[in-house]
Amino acid sequence: MSAQTKIVRRFYEACTRGDVPGMLDTLHPEIRFDPVLGLLYDRSVYQGHDGMTEWYGELMARWDSVEQEVEDARQVRDDLVIAFVRIIAHRGEQAFDARIAVNVRFRDGKIVGFVGRDAEEAAEDLA
Repeated sequence: MSAQTKIVRRFYEACTRGDVPGMLDTLHPEIRFDPVLGLLYDRSVYQGHDGMTEWYGELMARWDSVEQEVEDARQVRDDLVIAFVRIIAHRGEQAFDARIAVNVRFRDGKIVGFVGRDAEEAAEDLA
């Protein structure tokens, strides 16, 4: 497992634990996040540590709990990992279960970009 795939896993593990400082520790100050499930959020793009903190707050305001598990992460280039993430969110008796892919770019050993993608399309691109 590459150092960058470990960082991606650390990010999602911190999100699941509710550890915002741990999450931000994996992110470059110039982070840009373009979520694939944009209709779930107030904005289509989140930038910087403040933006990511707002994104996390919006996510947790909508759900009682959210689990985000990296099922697979593949180093594609020196600065790019494609991660396949399963998201399970709960609100009362309802559950939302999705599998997405995320292009994760790096700069200076930190995540500088997330672009959400359809998991099936990403898998086809890697085949």
